[in-house]
Amino acid sequence: MSVDDKRRIIVVDDNPAIHEDFNRILCGDQPGEDLGGLEQELFGIVPKEIERPGDYELLHASQGEEAVEIIRQKAIEGCPVEVAFVDMRMPPGWDGMETIKRIWDIDPEVRAIICTAYTDHSHEELIRELGVTDKLLILKKPMDVIEVAQLASAMTTMWRLRKRELRHMQKLRGYASEKSAEVRDIKERLEEERRLHTQFEAEVSRYKLRLSQKDQQWQLLFHAIQAPLAVLSPEGLMVQVNRAFQRLCRADQLDVDGRSWDQVIATDPPLGVYLKQIELDKKPRSETIRIVDASTDLLVNLIPVLDAEDGLHSILTIFVASSVADIGELSV
Repeated sequence: MSVDDKRRIIVVDDNPAIHEDFNRILCGDQPGEDLGGLEQELFGIVPKEIERPGDYELLHASQGEEAVEIIRQKAIEGCPVEVAFVDMRMPPGWDGMETIKRIWDIDPEVRAIICTAYTDHSHEELIRELGVTDKLLILKKPMDVIEVAQLASAMTTMWRLRKRELRHMQKLRGYASEKSAEVRDIKERLEEERRLHTQFEAEVSRYKLRLSQKDQQWQLLFHAIQAPLAVLSPEGLMVQVNRAFQRLCRADQLDVDGRSWDQVIATDPPLGVYLKQIELDKKPRSETIRIVDASTDLLVNLIPVLDAEDGLHSILTIFVASSVADIGELSV
């Protein structure tokens, strides 16, 4: 197992013998012959065989100040300490409570276990100074070997689960931030599209107004012309006629809408003969035709109106009377 995979624990105690016993319990080191009595005093009866995970890296400090520096350095190296076993009394330096406060100033995720045989600080005082947290446990001396092993395993596991949770939360925050950026981008695009749409609608409204004004002007001009005018579709159907044409054929606009020329007014020759030729060559032409009912010869100008692609859009027919008298007759 690599060093990076090992569970990193620091033992903070001013008694060197305690460090040796933690080495034996967590790392499998054999104690020296002179530690047997102390082992009995601190841990009670020690079983001959102890189940050990064998995946711990043990760090040692005899004073709180030293422990804080070790934890600080490990954090800088990217190898953070997971659990700290801290003795309560370590004269002449900080006591266990002050040491844990300083450790959490550096790394608030370190799990701390206070080891004490005394009542230097009440439980209420510990809560007041360190807060209510699942990162702190109190282990009474003399310590049980199995209890130490289980605490080391449980607290390092909690630390790793917490780190995994923090990494997962960080990923979620990154994902949420990314999605929020996408949402903001979509929102900005929608706002821009809405702005452009509003601008477009305003332009369309202005265009419709101008178009309506031009159409009114066209209608006034179209009906003011004394010569009979008719606008035909490429198929020869009536689209619009002016008042002079309405008088000529004795019909109003509603009567002629969508009807063919021959249905509205009979001419000789039929105007359809010329319309087919206009549709083919798209060139203006002038023809003399006779209005059958009036027995009047009129000159008609056929003018093709082309669209943007030079297709035939409509045909404007303009009747020109052969004499001033004829014009007067048509205007009656």
